[in-house]
Amino acid sequence: MEDISAVKIPAFVSSDPALWFGMLESTFELAIPKPITDERTKYNYCVAHLSPDAAMAVRDVILSPGSTNPYSKLKEEVIARYGESKSQEIRRLLAGEKLGDRKPSELFRVMQRRSESHNVADSLLLELFLQQLPPNVQSILASIQPLTAQKASEVADRILEVTPAQVLKMPKK
Repeated sequence: MEDISAVKIPAFVSSDPALWFGMLESTFELAIPKPITDERTKYNYCVAHLSPDAAMAVRDVILSPGSTNPYSKLKEEVIARYGESKSQEIRRLLAGEKLGDRKPSELFRVMQRRSESHNVADSLLLELFLQQLPPNVQSILASIQPLTAQKASEVADRILEVTPAQVLKMPKK
């Protein structure tokens, strides 16, 4: 068993378990007096900080963790069972995230994250992103050549910063 002091584990991120594990592993690296590397210790911290829903999703793994690499196995199963499936991700990407109160760059990052494991062409991601912007912003962006999705999100942020909100209201159908 490693000689460790308590570490502050981040709250479980149910909408993005892979992100939570990234945060968790950074926390393990920062542990004082030395990084936490023992699989069993990492497993125990992880189990103690999963949300009840996530714990239920991997109940079988928690009740029978096995003796080799229990943390790695738990991590793999939490991400596989609790994260969005690939088909759910692609459906949400194609159905269209809505801009709402977010900055366009925030919307773009969400769409980019959803598309990253699907080999979505940049041109398709750009088109899906543009569809979620107000028509006047789309018009301005159409004049920029060449236009990448990243550049579109940055320019759209600037347009919305200087355009009064009432001008951006989407027309009612």
